Amino acid sequence: AAVNVVAEALGAPVMSDPQCWVTGPNTVANGDLLAGSTDALDVAPPEVVLRLGPIPTSKALWTWLERSGVEQILVDSSRLTDPLLSATTVVDADPGAFLRANVPDVASDRAFLDSWLGLDEAVDIAATRAMAELPFPNEPEIARTLASCARTGSALYVGSSMPIRDIGTFGEPRSDITVLANRGVNGIDGTISSALGAALSGTPVTLLLGDIAALHDATALSEVARIGAPVRVVVINNDGGGIFSFLPQATSDAVDPETFERHWGTAHGLSLVSIAESMGLDATRIDTFDDYVKKLSTPIDTPHLVELSTNRNENVKHHMAIRSAVRSGADR
Repeated sequence: AAVNVVAEALGAPVMSDPQCWVTGPNTVANGDLLAGSTDALDVAPPEVVLRLGPIPTSKALWTWLERSGVEQILVDSSRLTDPLLSATTVVDADPGAFLRANVPDVASDRAFLDSWLGLDEAVDIAATRAMAELPFPNEPEIARTLASCARTGSALYVGSSMPIRDIGTFGEPRSDITVLANRGVNGIDGTISSALGAALSGTPVTLLLGDIAALHDATALSEVARIGAPVRVVVINNDGGGIFSFLPQATSDAVDPETFERHWGTAHGLSLVSIAESMGLDATRIDTFDDYVKKLSTPIDTPHLVELSTNRNENVKHHMAIRSAVRSGADR
């Protein structure tokens, strides 16, 4: 609420991480795609960026912040660190208290905000059209649909590596659900156990994670089944560490495919459905978009696991195709 009051007074666009999604008339939903796929943020740069809390999960956003040269005010009471070394001013304060104490008494020109909102809409249209052309299952659509189908009042627990990034890039910000993650982005241990702990509050939880994170905490599936808490575990199985396929090593002539698979890809050839069933947990594999939406739209009455299979190399191409479409749409 404090963010929206100040943003409205300033005529400022708002971009937020999934764990603290802000919805309102000033929300720019596609900040990562804007920063990573267009030159728009350089063409119409802000005079000042107000940063609340740690750097965003989005690499595109923090890379833009790092190189923008724009004045930045960082407000953070928990970790007075600026790994980007780009903050002009650092304020040791609770972000909410800071905003409530500094509501601007101004009448802002909305032209800057309107230009960003118009660009955000163009990006959204381009990304939606590009995703519609991709075969399902694909990881951007898995994340976007899960974020939109989560039932009001429920919690969405998101695993590290690509899931939290895809939710941040493709998920539409919502204020009627709680988004949880093991902040730090890179830690995958205990993800299923963490989601189970959240569900023990009585709140239905949908967990989205990758196959490596699921395997790291596979024994927790037996506890999910035994306790019977309302948990839906959605596993994207691309047979390894999908995020590493975005690294230069994946296409470098200096690293042969066998070496890459051994040290980065880490293929395992395992079925999470079979593992879950062996531990007494109901599980199903889903291959079509309609079945996926149908499953996500049903209440989480009993714990279960859903597995969707994707391809790591194709996933890189899917992300590139979406960003290419976004770039063209924004340029137009």
